This record gives sequence, C-alpha cells and structure tokens, in this order.
Amino acid sequence: MSLDYPQNYYAFAPLANGQQPVINTQDIDISTWDYYYEGMLNVLKDGIELPEVRNCFTRINFPTGESVELAFPELFVNMILWYSIVSLEKPIMPQYLWFGKTFTGNDVKNFIDKYVIIPNRATISNKRLNNIIGDTIMKFIDIDKFSMYFASTLNLEDSINLMQADPEYYNYLHCDLSEVPLEQVKDKGMEITYKVIDKIKNSKKYIGYNHCLKDAFEAHEGVKDKQYKENSVNIGTKPNGQGSIYHAIINQAYITGGVNTPLYQFIDSGSSRVAQIISKKSVGESGGFSRILGLNNLPSYLNPDENYDCHSARPIELVIENKDMLKRLADRYYYLNPNGQELKLNGDEDYLIGHTIWLRSPMTCESYARGHGICRHCYGDLYYVNRKANVGRYASELITEQLTQTRLSAKHILESRIVAIPWNDAFRAYFMVDINCIKISNEMDHETLKSYKLVIDPEKVQLENDDDLYIHTFISNHEMEDEGPFYDRYLTEFSIITPDEEEISIGSVYDKDTPETKMYLTSEFMNIIAEMYDKDLGEIDENNRIYIPMDILEDINLFYVKMENNDIGKSFDMFKDIINKKDITKSYTIDQIMLQLLNVCIKGNIHCRSVHLEVILSNQIRAKDDRLQRPDWRYYNNDYEILTLNEALTDNPAVVYSLVYNKLGKALYSPSTFQKQDPSIFDLFFVHKPKKFLTADHEIYGEQQASLIDKEKKENPMVYFKDGENTEYHKDMRKFINSISPRPKTEVDD
Repeated sequence: MSLDYPQNYYAFAPLANGQQPVINTQDIDISTWDYYYEGMLNVLKDGIELPEVRNCFTRINFPTGESVELAFPELFVNMILWYSIVSLEKPIMPQYLWFGKTFTGNDVKNFIDKYVIIPNRATISNKRLNNIIGDTIMKFIDIDKFSMYFASTLNLEDSINLMQADPEYYNYLHCDLSEVPLEQVKDKGMEITYKVIDKIKNSKKYIGYNHCLKDAFEAHEGVKDKQYKENSVNIGTKPNGQGSIYHAIINQAYITGGVNTPLYQFIDSGSSRVAQIISKKSVGESGGFSRILGLNNLPSYLNPDENYDCHSARPIELVIENKDMLKRLADRYYYLNPNGQELKLNGDEDYLIGHTIWLRSPMTCESYARGHGICRHCYGDLYYVNRKANVGRYASELITEQLTQTRLSAKHILESRIVAIPWNDAFRAYFMVDINCIKISNEMDHETLKSYKLVIDPEKVQLENDDDLYIHTFISNHEMEDEGPFYDRYLTEFSIITPDEEEISIGSVYDKDTPETKMYLTSEFMNIIAEMYDKDLGEIDENNRIYIPMDILEDINLFYVKMENNDIGKSFDMFKDIINKKDITKSYTIDQIMLQLLNVCIKGNIHCRSVHLEVILSNQIRAKDDRLQRPDWRYYNNDYEILTLNEALTDNPAVVYSLVYNKLGKALYSPSTFQKQDPSIFDLFFVHKPKKFLTADHEIYGEQQASLIDKEKKENPMVYFKDGENTEYHKDMRKFINSISPRPKTEVDD
C-alpha cells in the first residue's frame, strides 16, 4: 500500500510528499465539508497501514487564532461531528473540538445534545434538526470499511500470560469466597473484579502489550463488568426466581471450573428454568399494564403557545437527593423558595444536592387543569422537542417499554441482589447468621451462656399462612407427630435476660421502608420449647412467656431467615404499586408520590426524565370534591385527591375512555357515566373539533393558537388541506379558503 494518488486526497495531498497537512476551519462549510471528508477517507483507504498515515498529525487552525494538531483517527471523528455544525451554518470554533481517551455512542449523543439540540431547539424545527442529526450519524457507517483493523481477537492466551507475569492477577482469578457472608458475596466478587479489570487496563507494563479486553473495559462497551465477573472471577450467589436465593454459592468462575459439580449444575440450571417460567407468566401482566397506562395518558398534550405561562401557584416541593436525580430534572423551571424568582435547571448544579427546591410541574399545571395543555414553564424546555408529540403516550411507552423488557429479561431475573438485614446492635453482640440460620455467636463460651436466658413469648409467634390447620397450636404434640415439621411459625423479635437481670430485645432495625425481619422457628428449636413445657424444665411466667437457658441452645439452629433477593424486576412491581395500589397511592401527597416514583426509576435503572413521570401522575390527580374535575391550581392549598390508575380510568371525565377500559356493563348504567362531558379522540360526538371531521376540509386554529400568528408578516395560523397533504401560509387566509370551497364558521371568525 502507498499514497500514490494525491489528486484524490484534496486538502491532505501533502501527505503523499511527506509533508504535514494544514486545515483552516474557516474554509469548511456545508459546501466544502465533503471535500475534506472524502480526502480523509481516500487517505485511509490507500494507507491506513502506513506509518506515515498512522503517525501523521494534521494542524488545525481556528478563526480565533488558536490551533491544535490531531492524529488521523481523532480528526476523522471530529470531521464527522463538525458536519452537524456546518449544517447549522455556524463556523467551526475551538469549543467544537472533541478530545477523549475513548469514543462511544454516548460521546456522540453528548456532543449533539450540547451543540445541536439544546441551543437550537427553540428556533429550528424538529424536522430540520432530525435531518441534520441523521445525516451526521450516517457518516459513522464509513468506519466499518476499516473495522478489520480495529478488532482485537478475544483469547485466553493474554490472561494466561498476565497470570504468569503477575501472581496477584492469578490469585484474583482463583479467589475463594466460601468464608464471605452470603449477603456480601456479590459485592466482594465485584470488588475483586474491578481489581482484575484494573490489571487488564495496565497489562502493557506486565506483558509488554495490551490485553485483548483492554479497549472494551476502557470504553465500557462490549463486555459488562458483571458478566466478566461470572465468566472469569466468581459466579457467586444465584437467585431462585421466587424472591430469594439459593443458600450455597458457586465458588468459582466459568473458566476456572464452572458448574462442574451436581450442586453447582442444579443451582445454575434450576434458576434458568424458573426465569423462563416467570418471563412467560409476565408477558400478559406487563402488556396489560402498558395498555391501561397508555390509555389513561392518551389525552395529554402541550399548550401550543410556547410563550404562555399558567403561573401555577402550586409548585412541587422536592429535595434534590443525588446527582442522578439532578440530571433527570435538567431543563426544568424551579424556585429556591415558593415565592421566589423562577430559575432554570441545567442538570449540573451540584450545589443544589441536599437542598429543597420548588419545581414547576405538569402535575400542578393550571393550563392543563383547565384543558388548554401543559404550558412550557411547567413542562420545561424539553417542550421544544416534544411540542408536536403526544407527550402522555410518549411518557407511558418510554417507561413501560423499559419496565416490561426488564421484567421479561431472564438476565435481569437471574441477577442476585441480596438485601442485607439491618440487625440491631444486641443481635450482633449475642447472635450470628450462618447463611440463613440464626445461631448463638461463637464469641459466647459455654460457661458464660449458663447465666443467660432466652425469652419466647407465644403471643408474638405468628403464622405465615392464616389458613393453616393448626393455626391455634403453638407447640407440637403427639397428635401432630405424623404431620411433619412446620416452618411457617415466625417471630419478628425475642428477648434475652442478662446475668444482671436486664431484658434486651433482639431483632432487626425497621422503619416504613424496611419491614420487620421474619425469623422462622426451626423444628429443632420447637422440640426444645415443647420439651420445656411438657417437662417443666423452663421457667414460665404469668404471661406464659418461657425462659430457656441459653447453654442448652449452643450450636443449634434457632431460626431460619429468608434471604430476600432484590432483583431488578421488582422495580416493575414497585412502580405499579405506587400508582395503582389504593393503600399505597393514597398514602402520599403529590410531593411525596413524585419523589417515590422518581426514586423507583433511579433504583430500577429506568432511563427517563422526571417530567415524563409527572405527566403520568398529572392524569391521576383530581379535585377533592369532584373526581371528574381537576384541582384549581391558582391556589396553593387547594384540596386534591390522587386516584389509582384504575380509578382514574373508571372516573375519567371523557366517557369513551371509561367505556374502552373495563367493566363495560357497569359503566353503561353507572350514574357518573351520564355526568361525563369531556371530549376524547375516540369518537365524533365528544371530539375536540367536530367541524374539522364532519364538514370542513381544513383546520383553522382557535383561541389557544392565536399567539402563533406572525404579527409582522400579518399571516394567519397554519391551514391544513386534506386533499393536497400540504400546508401553506397566505396573507388573506379567509379569502383564499372561500375561493376554494364554502366553509363553516369557526372560532377565528368569532
């Protein structure tokens, strides 16, 4: 290969003579961009393997007088990104220069967001912006022509060489987590994995070249950290698909032994089968929820006047808890106090973390409550992107698509996220958890235990199943011997008596977000209790509480605890519960429910901005005294009611939404059905603009769109013609339409 065709290299022709190319960015515009890009492409086609190309640095001069030297790969990426800038008819300035250790899809997105969408969305149409973005991204397809030069061959030889050169790396890949507490196995495994990844990133100093996975880990693309952990470090815990985990770990990775024992094979294959069953079962459930959520939010739309401000008196009070939450509130309007100056969030105001703000929100938009659409100040500057979209349907589909895919994904169902039990200090001092069994701590010697007593109160023993045949029986007797052991009796706390006669409560720490931990009595412990009663060996007080010497309980399993797995699919259940479970939904204020829903999406890794959640919630908020009306948000303390999703559809102010939802027979004779008068998109009788559909061949916008008229040009709003499928502006619109066909009187005439 050689650079023998300088006529094809245009501005980069000096390369053929061993000279450095020099580019002046003021010479690059939409008419000349192809000249520079095609020249680069031809150089790479002819000489990508040549040292003079791979080591070439091109000098880039900016109009500001600044300059920089870029290697060919860096310039190639920048030249593609600059296409979007010249398409906007802007000069290429130093701020448009991209630098980075790696280049990924997120880098492209961030560049386009920062320099193309956000500065221009209010002044340039979505159609033009989308065309520019599409044309820019299409250029990256040309990279495929050289993909064979970028690929790193995956192999185990690199790992073997690294293990031989670095004993620490060897030890990481052969780690033993058998002594690690079950709830910490995953975290410990990930801790070791990150150390392994760090070794791979720095592999050149150990083996003289880069490990085959180095680039993938640098870019965070191609290989997931958790997948690499199971493949190369430690498989660890596995969920059983029923809300808990298997109580044994797979103490090796797939490449260091894998599932080569019957136990490991059972755990690995068993959970997979359960995941398939759960996925199949969830198909209908997920689809049904998506349907009704989309139905309830179908009427949502934005006020067509971008300058209109409803001046709602009821902002949402919100504490910014973390950076992730702050990013999801970007482009929103807020106050630092309820009566303060309106400000805009950019998403990078880290100084607001931990502070309270008052957020303008679609939930309390006065314009939307009065039927005129969500105003821009309540929706935020994302308005400019979504102003012609059905924002309710978009919000529901954006969120339910992610929730549903998560729910149906076996990969997510099989992920273990053990919930650590927050035991109180007394528990940790006297007891320990061995996998899922509670025992007396090894720190307590036999002689010491003789002076301690464990106290059980039969009144506090509960049954998991209230329909149990022996619901009133606490202690087994001879009539029950053939029934086998019972594992459904549990306590949430018990006590011990110290040598000083002090009674100390033992259990877990709990609050509204952390429920009490159920401690199930083992059959071995139940037999001891029964023996104490039968033979009067234990002390029993007037409340029927039994005092058991702790020395006879040494080395036995007293209780079982359920190791709860917080799999990612639970975000779906939590999301549904918050908006469609009466006891939960109605326990929140509008400020609290918005925060809870946002936190569920953050924890469940559901990618969406907060405004989409608020649009969904806005359709479930009604006036306290009339479910068919929205609250009057001109007043801060106006009463409201948060309806569940089912209630919002049943009591929807548009009759057809209720009829297409559920229980058609009941809806037809329900008195509330005959009080509903709001329009809907489903029928002609309650349609928003019946004249448009019944008699008119055109549409003239009404009072809400009056501000769209360009007063300088004295043009009327846009008119739509069905037959021509095009739009026009005309100085004298009424005269023009009348010349085509008679039309009915419209709001504009009034």
